[in-house]
Amino acid sequence: MKKLKKLHFIILFTIGTSLTSFAQSFGVPTGDKFDTFIINNDRSNNKSEFRMQNRSISFTLSNLSNRMALSYSSIYKGWANNGTEIFSVNTNGSTTMSTAFVGLTIYGSDWAGFSHESMKGTPNYSLLASKSGKLTLINKADTDDGYIGFRVGNIDKMVLSNSGNLGIGTTTPNRKLHVNGNAIITGNTKINGTTNFDDTVTLTKGMNIRGDITSYDTFNVSGTLNFANTDISQQITINKGLNLRLTNIPDSHFSVKNAFGADALYIDTDGKIAIGSVSSESLTEQLNVDGRIKAGGFIADASSFPDYVFANDYQLMSLEAIKAYTTKHHKLPDMPTEKEVINNGLNIKKVMTVSVEKIEELYLHAIAQQELIIQQRKEILALKKSLKDQKESTKIQKENMDGLHKRLEQIEQYIKQK
Repeated sequence: MKKLKKLHFIILFTIGTSLTSFAQSFGVPTGDKFDTFIINNDRSNNKSEFRMQNRSISFTLSNLSNRMALSYSSIYKGWANNGTEIFSVNTNGSTTMSTAFVGLTIYGSDWAGFSHESMKGTPNYSLLASKSGKLTLINKADTDDGYIGFRVGNIDKMVLSNSGNLGIGTTTPNRKLHVNGNAIITGNTKINGTTNFDDTVTLTKGMNIRGDITSYDTFNVSGTLNFANTDISQQITINKGLNLRLTNIPDSHFSVKNAFGADALYIDTDGKIAIGSVSSESLTEQLNVDGRIKAGGFIADASSFPDYVFANDYQLMSLEAIKAYTTKHHKLPDMPTEKEVINNGLNIKKVMTVSVEKIEELYLHAIAQQELIIQQRKEILALKKSLKDQKESTKIQKENMDGLHKRLEQIEQYIKQK
């Protein structure tokens, strides 16, 4: 009690000796329930202030009729609240902390938190920092539809729902991450489960995928799409067709590269295909293959075929003429030369057609030779028959001659005996 009276004396002495420009009063009303200190109890001014001054530094607690304010000043300005207001409580209970200084720090020995009035008397706080170092945002209400919202322009731009779903551009996220709008990812993205894209997705860097990708709309990749599972082979499953569309931008193409970065398969905007070590500059045909081809069959379209060789009016080159042509040109008629094949490649379609033509001409020559052989065989048989007949006739003639000689000898002997 003695200490309290000493404090009263110090306060009264300070006020009475240093404040002379305003109507001031300081009272200690009597009462059986409270000890009350009143400044300016005669209501002669519209505000009351209590200032603690330490040389040029002062903190002032002011009753400004519409709010209670705590102000700070580093310059002595007399008995007036003309410092910087750093904390105020309005008559409606709203509280304001100024950001005019370096920052705001709230400490608690175990935790420090902010809460809505609806959470009063509960352990649920909207923002909580514990001594373990964890900073926690807690749902603003214990309801199923409550969420934590991040607002810009008084509109929720990102929300965290009660179910733990994070929504960007939507207040009703139905997945752990729900983005309503375009998304740009400039770093690596790791996805271990099924990925469903219902809208446009643009990747400007790498993307490693170990699960499934299902896209129902445009899937744009401006960087590298890397299937990096080295344990098992990965696959792309197409249920109803796959359309690869190349734009008319210069050098647009589709390619599959080998382990050394060279093109193993290359397709340009004209539909020309290169397989193997074929440069894009040397694409002259629709299919260019650097290597051997193994196929179960080969079908080529043709506007005509050498059936004309068997027409009655076909001018068949004689073997004598062919011999003269090959002696001069060292190739068959209509066939490419060795130099042409080396420089331009072998036109299989043309060579096959010409080869069939030459084979059919060979058949015509063979047929003609066969007909000649048959005719000559007939003539030979006729000659053989004629020769046989001549032999028979000669034999008969010889027998007749032998008979005549024998008869003559008999006649000569008879004459001699006479």
